[in-house]
Amino acid sequence: GLGIGNIHKGLKLVLSNFILKSMDAVCVRDESSYKLAESVSAGANIKRASDLVYCSQIVKDASQIVTDYNNEKMAIGITLVEPFLKKSQKKSEIIDALAKSCMRWVEDGYKIKLICFQEVLLDNGEMISDKKPLLEIRGRCDCDCIDIIDMPNSAEEIGRVFSDLSLLVGMRFHGLLISACYSIPFVGFSCDSKVSDICGQYAM
Repeated sequence: GLGIGNIHKGLKLVLSNFILKSMDAVCVRDESSYKLAESVSAGANIKRASDLVYCSQIVKDASQIVTDYNNEKMAIGITLVEPFLKKSQKKSEIIDALAKSCMRWVEDGYKIKLICFQEVLLDNGEMISDKKPLLEIRGRCDCDCIDIIDMPNSAEEIGRVFSDLSLLVGMRFHGLLISACYSIPFVGFSCDSKVSDICGQYAM
């Protein structure tokens, strides 16, 4: 149920081919990963399967929650991928566009949840944190209706974060996937093919 990234050439290609062919079976979670694995390791036993989130308590909890779309206190969620934005020449443009959208949504009566999926301290002392660009968005908005929320670990707490969203806008694959589980409309954007895949799968 995993995804496969850029393994088209060099040592990555050689190692990936060796690993895939040495395994009895490989399950990948999205169409792009499946096609990529097939192309670099013809003959390996590769299957497309559902992401493991679909087997979690999140899905069971989601089926019991009915979202009230007429509630004026509905929220809009935003997720970002800091490593991608850090390398992107359009980072400032993306942050600015999202900040302006947040202000318009707040004017329309929505609360904004900036959801931080990843905050990791690497062995070399470097911090990878989605919170950095989320703080930039909040810093450009002059209002009190924008909260930064750390993604919780338990299904129950995740339910509390997502259950009152009327829309999710973001780059995090699992944010979009969880939104789908809760029947929450979403808008995905990223250079990552798996985000395009899930948006296509749910016609979002």
